[in-house]
Amino acid sequence: MGLEQSSHARAAHKLGKVHKKGSSPRPSISSDSDVPYISSTVNNPIGGHDIVVVKEGSLDIQTVDTDEDLLKLQAIPQFLPILRGSLHSPIICDADVGDKLDYRAVNRLASRYQDHLRQCAEVVSTEQNALASRIREMDYAVSTLSNMLTERQKKFAKYVEQLSRVHELSGMLQTSQTLLTKTIEQLDTLNKLLPPDEQLEPFIMVTG
Repeated sequence: MGLEQSSHARAAHKLGKVHKKGSSPRPSISSDSDVPYISSTVNNPIGGHDIVVVKEGSLDIQTVDTDEDLLKLQAIPQFLPILRGSLHSPIICDADVGDKLDYRAVNRLASRYQDHLRQCAEVVSTEQNALASRIREMDYAVSTLSNMLTERQKKFAKYVEQLSRVHELSGMLQTSQTLLTKTIEQLDTLNKLLPPDEQLEPFIMVTG
């Protein structure tokens, strides 16, 4: 009896342990840090130390003082025309500039430019006249060729009319040949109907 009670007690103790292990509830997720995927990406984003920055972006807004194009334009030195009176400004006026200029150099420059334009005009005029003469020659040649082709066309039209007449004559000759053949047959028939002493010699038509 004592052995049976001790064995029953051990079995009950083992069953209790198994029941505790099987029926123990799983730990509940009570905080956002326990969520394996969603909360870790929302509440604990990836740190900056894991991102490789190739080049830092510039958020500077360009102004008038920092614009490269405007700075280049401002770096261009100021220049004024030779005749400052052409600016129509009462502040910038140089009345003595006309006396300082050498008109002979300007006159030589204008004369050389005039000669250059005259030479160019002569060359253009010569080439234009040559082209005009060639155009007239080509027009004459084309008109002559056109007249020749027109005359040949008229001749061929006459030949076509003559060929059509040849076909008509050929048809008329064939008709005449048929009529002659029938006439000869009829003459032979009539000749056979005559008495022997009154019959004529057989008619033989020789062609060629």
